[in-house]
Amino acid sequence: MTDYNAILERLDRLERELDHTRRRAKLWRNLVLVGVVAVLALPATVGAAKLKSSMMLTSPDGRQEAELTAQGLEFRYDGTVRMKLDIGEEWDRFTMYRQNSSPSFSFGTDETSASFRVFSGDEKLRLELTDNLLDSGSGLRLYDDYGYPRATLYSGQRDGETGLRITDSDRQPRIELRSQPDGVAMFRVSDSGAQSVAELSVLHMSDASYRQLGFVQELESDPMVPMVYMFDSTGTNKLIMPATPH
Repeated sequence: MTDYNAILERLDRLERELDHTRRRAKLWRNLVLVGVVAVLALPATVGAAKLKSSMMLTSPDGRQEAELTAQGLEFRYDGTVRMKLDIGEEWDRFTMYRQNSSPSFSFGTDETSASFRVFSGDEKLRLELTDNLLDSGSGLRLYDDYGYPRATLYSGQRDGETGLRITDSDRQPRIELRSQPDGVAMFRVSDSGAQSVAELSVLHMSDASYRQLGFVQELESDPMVPMVYMFDSTGTNKLIMPATPH
């Protein structure tokens, strides 16, 4: 009787172990099946991800859109661009637009400079602030209604010169104010052709004498001197200074 009960217990234990083994086998079979399906689907998923070049977000009413790409980010309202971020290999630019899609202002960088620009409603440049103005170092430049530069405040031109230049519509200087690291300072007004000039300066004696005589005198020293210089279209010129060179 004891042997019979022992046999039943052993059979019962074997049956439970077999049932447990079947459940584990079924679980592993399902996991393997899921893995196979995932592996088979992976190339298609990766391919789709590679082909996807942008991501679009749209407001519930469909009027506002934001599009993200590898090259930047763009916001639109009723299909009109209102803000844009562009990224290039050697430059980047952020631009805000008016309701008519014309640029309002932008700032960005490239391999030579960083700048901030403001545009009029007809898309003409009106203001530019940059660390690399053309031929003027860093500075601020104002433009007229036609997009021509008319006033420039600059620093770093010609080995550190700082100044203010106001030009006419032909881009010729009319009023200039400048200071140089060596102590030279100058205020000058002239007509467009520089045929009538008035200048108030503090400069080296050698430069002042050159204005008067047309050549540089041999001087034991070259002190800074104040000078008033005037020139007109007839060729008449006059120089006033504490010690007029002879």
